[in-house]
Amino acid sequence: MLTTYSHSEVSIMHVRRRKNGKYQAIVRAKHTYLSRTFLDRKSCVAWGNQQEVILYRGGITEIPKNLTLKVLINEYLHEVVPYLKDTSLSHQLNRIIKRYGWLVNKPFENLKPSDFAKFKHERVLDCGNPNSKRNNFRAVNKDLNHMSIIINRAININLLPLTNHIKVIDRFPETDGLYRPIKRKEHKLLLEHANTTQKAIILLARHTGARPNEIHNIKWNNLDLETNELTIPWNINKSNRGRIIPIRPFLTKWLLKNLDKNSDFIIPLSKTAFRFWFMRKVKELKFKEFVFYHYRRNYVQYHADRNVPMPQLALWTGHSSLGQIARYYGLRLR
Repeated sequence: MLTTYSHSEVSIMHVRRRKNGKYQAIVRAKHTYLSRTFLDRKSCVAWGNQQEVILYRGGITEIPKNLTLKVLINEYLHEVVPYLKDTSLSHQLNRIIKRYGWLVNKPFENLKPSDFAKFKHERVLDCGNPNSKRNNFRAVNKDLNHMSIIINRAININLLPLTNHIKVIDRFPETDGLYRPIKRKEHKLLLEHANTTQKAIILLARHTGARPNEIHNIKWNNLDLETNELTIPWNINKSNRGRIIPIRPFLTKWLLKNLDKNSDFIIPLSKTAFRFWFMRKVKELKFKEFVFYHYRRNYVQYHADRNVPMPQLALWTGHSSLGQIARYYGLRLR
């Protein structure tokens, strides 16, 4: 076998003669591996030198032979995910790698739209209860969107000549909004069965519309006693922006009277502990389709029904768009 290496500053291309008399040029650089076979050595060397120059300039004209979706996902996990606020994204992407090896390990140049269509219909059944697959529509769409973002990043940042086949895959229809009113009796029963700390969490959820993670991470210095306003700091807000929520004076007084003001956090209880208590209590009281997040949805609907302007409501709840707040909570807009 005859092997000839290029004389560039960094040797990334070589030519070898195959047993059938043809010549194969191989270009390597980091995770990039390109190869092509020619009848004559001159054409082979010319192509290899051309690809080498393109690589040095930051571009690639062909899909690397060893490139897979798994390589792109792992690169995204290493270079991007650690700096994102969505801590669950790492779990979601690793789940795709673990369960859908037939997709992520396939050479990218061999991927077709039908592969992602197959993933879509397999993923929708990959849930706890196969009979409730419609509840899995959102998770499927999120996985498709994440993979699409990763592929687009490889195209725009790594300058790889890829085709994003996910663009032609129709997403599952998601709910137009979810609004499940909390009956006065239900709210009253929960307060009756709750201890002081649990009652404080329920009241904060009902009268501020804050997310569960925010409620468990607010501090006493986030509560303005004079203006009756609660500040949600940017570092515990999902959208990375701080916001101020007006609260009723009675709630401020109740919190000051019943909770320990010497602790840093207003709620000295973990989110997990409260969640398990809440789930047990809802089951015990036989509430139907009742989850704690309904308090946030009821807060939104309560103020929307009282004609609070949507931009103002979005500022209170920390939503990034008016369309999002309407879609998530099924607002009965007039």
